[in-house]
Amino acid sequence: MVHCLTVAGRFFFVACFITQTTMFAQYPSVYLHSHWYNVLILLAVPTLVVWWLLLRKNNKQLQQLWMVWGCYILTMIIPMVGLIYGGLRKKLDGNHFFGPNVLMMTTCGSPAIALLLLSSANDTAQDNVALFAEICCNTILDLFDDIELLDMLLSQNESTFHLPSSLEVSILVCVCISLLLSTLEMAEKKHDRDCGCKYRKRIYFLRLLLQMFLVNIALLIIRLVVWLKYKHNASIFIAKNLIVIVMSIINMTRLGSDED
Repeated sequence: MVHCLTVAGRFFFVACFITQTTMFAQYPSVYLHSHWYNVLILLAVPTLVVWWLLLRKNNKQLQQLWMVWGCYILTMIIPMVGLIYGGLRKKLDGNHFFGPNVLMMTTCGSPAIALLLLSSANDTAQDNVALFAEICCNTILDLFDDIELLDMLLSQNESTFHLPSSLEVSILVCVCISLLLSTLEMAEKKHDRDCGCKYRKRIYFLRLLLQMFLVNIALLIIRLVVWLKYKHNASIFIAKNLIVIVMSIINMTRLGSDED
């Protein structure tokens, strides 16, 4: 039964990943009027190669899938976010099939891809449930935070508020940094027989520090500006950023106490 679920997870991971890459590639093809941009589908190849090589190993796959995720972020997601949300966003036609709504649905595929990637490991068994759950919850929550920011950029096409280009660039930079740090978020965790999940303390501390200053504090300021000056409601994620900042300080303090 477990083997069948693993095989199913691998099949749906590949299917969702290739579908997302294909959908993303259609946007420059349609809006830049050149079918040559369909070659961007090949951005899926590095991730699939790294994933296949990792699956050839028979142990500790779950703890090493951060390498696949990092490749996915670096070679596919960040280039597509920069190209589409940074360059083509203002050209999107709401009446076209490849418009803002389909783009957002395609982007929302990333949390599902993360979940399917983690479920593709052959050691996602009963003794690794705690590790699997810990990685999934934290990573997917942060991904939806990033998606909300990208949705904020798209919302300008259909609403009365318009952000200055400097603020748009700041949002895109924060999203890209957050996506990169999600790789560290996967890498910092490892399986422990006693408690189920254990942290690699140096990576964990580095990720907490970088995420607090470069992502959560930066996004808190950006969202407050957008909310107070441009009247776009972002109160839910403002609260989320505040909570994460407080929790990061608490966790870094605990790590420092443990070292002493």
